[in-house]
Amino acid sequence: MRMIIVDDEWELAEVLARFLRRSGHDCLTALDVQGAIDAITQHRPGLVLTDFRLPDGDGLQIINHVRQTLPQTPVIVMTGYHIPGMEEMVRRAGAADYLRKPFALRDLTKAIDGVV
Repeated sequence: MRMIIVDDEWELAEVLARFLRRSGHDCLTALDVQGAIDAITQHRPGLVLTDFRLPDGDGLQIINHVRQTLPQTPVIVMTGYHIPGMEEMVRRAGAADYLRKPFALRDLTKAIDGVV
């Protein structure tokens, strides 16, 4: 499956991409909202993994873009920035799952398996 991983921490995005590639997934990375929107539009992924806080916006913008352009594509939000009510907020916006950083790779695999 083609996935886009959006995280402003380049090293984390690459670690996740390498891990998921070993599981047979085709992974692309983006560092910000605009890069993610461009990648989503061009590559039409089957799944989007996105950080919440990004240099030029937030994960809600990614969720909204995916809901408008690829409504069947699940979005998993992963974030180290957690405030009360955040998980409920992103789920109401259309996120399929929510992971708090740091998370174990098995938790990521479980989340992916749960939404695809």
